[in-house]
Amino acid sequence: MVGLSAVILDLDGLMIDTERVARQAWKQAASDFGHTISEALFSEMTGRRREDVRTVVMEAFGDEFPYAEVRQRRDDYFREAIEHKEVEPKPGLFHLLRIIEELGLELGIATSGHREVTYLKLSAIGLSDRFETVVCGDDIEHGKPAPDIFLEAARRLDVLPSHCIVLEDSDVGARAADAAGMRVIVVPSLEKPADDVMTLAWRVLPSLHAAARQLEEEAVSRSG
Repeated sequence: MVGLSAVILDLDGLMIDTERVARQAWKQAASDFGHTISEALFSEMTGRRREDVRTVVMEAFGDEFPYAEVRQRRDDYFREAIEHKEVEPKPGLFHLLRIIEELGLELGIATSGHREVTYLKLSAIGLSDRFETVVCGDDIEHGKPAPDIFLEAARRLDVLPSHCIVLEDSDVGARAADAAGMRVIVVPSLEKPADDVMTLAWRVLPSLHAAARQLEEEAVSRSG
């Protein structure tokens, strides 16, 4: 397919319905230490690497916030949720993966999560060995919205960035994909995309089923 060689997927909120579980884990952990995390702050945290989340949280709460303890408690709650099968694939995920494979496209993941937790999530839904490459937040120097993670995924897949389509749910992820010179399909998870993301996105679609149809239509238009 001329001009389209690979699809790169975000993980949390896009492939797996983790955002609600993650927010609940953060809320409970912060509450355990007498703090409340607002929805506005969650919006700032979504899609970022662990290191960058720390920066956002500390800027919001100040130096007295016991970040290390809250983060550990949050991780404990989140792992418990995964172990109790509370994290599920988003509707349409397996259909989307099948369509990508049928179209003969390379397939990778670019996620801000750390590698250990990333594979824990993928294993929970039976997808730990499905992808040509998995680039994690600890593989790159600058996290989303910097383009590093998507450029690294393209490098590992040996494709041009301009020949990649990215699927993202978060604003920071969409901005990172655009900065990498890739077309981005935004499939919102919990929040409507910001105005600039609505403008830069190639498509904003309601589901992974719709994203699969879009990729099929793109394949037909380019083959014709």
